[in-house]
Amino acid sequence: MSGSTPDADTLAVGLELGRYSRADVTDWVSEAVLRYEKLPAALLELTAVAHREMGEIVALLRQLSTCDADRWRIALAMITDDWRSGACGLETTVDRLVGAAHLYRSLEETSKSQIAVYVLQDQLELAESGTFGTLDDVRAHLEAFLAQYALREPGGAPSAHTQPGDRRTPRSMSARRGTSARRASRGSSRPR
Repeated sequence: MSGSTPDADTLAVGLELGRYSRADVTDWVSEAVLRYEKLPAALLELTAVAHREMGEIVALLRQLSTCDADRWRIALAMITDDWRSGACGLETTVDRLVGAAHLYRSLEETSKSQIAVYVLQDQLELAESGTFGTLDDVRAHLEAFLAQYALREPGGAPSAHTQPGDRRTPRSMSARRGTSARRASRGSSRPR
């Protein structure tokens, strides 16, 4: 893990999204045990992370939560940070947003932003197929959607949100051959 140490909820969401690994959890637990005089049962169980399923690890991390975290917003912030850093391209970012929308779909307050994610997915599929719009249009809509979420400011400092005027865009991405056919063959992942 680079940067500041995440809280238990951020680590759990990052693990679900594939941003963190078992090794990251092990490192986090090693640091966390030093903060307690008496270890919480969930933290004690996390000391044996190598022998646990990912779902168990996430559940144990959530038991250590100190607040009622908005996991959907945490996921959006992580995905935004990866997009802005150039770590993920357009299709990967939209796919990750759709996956997070499915993962946290039971949270009623997120429904408007989740609908926006499905609209982005449709726009991407239409642009890739040449039916409607362009990938630049999709990038612009993605930027507009993600404008309110970020883990890091442009200089790399941690942030709860993007600073006004931050219009940085990741390196230009071009459509990949076969993407539309691949999407068509696997079907839309959006629930109908």
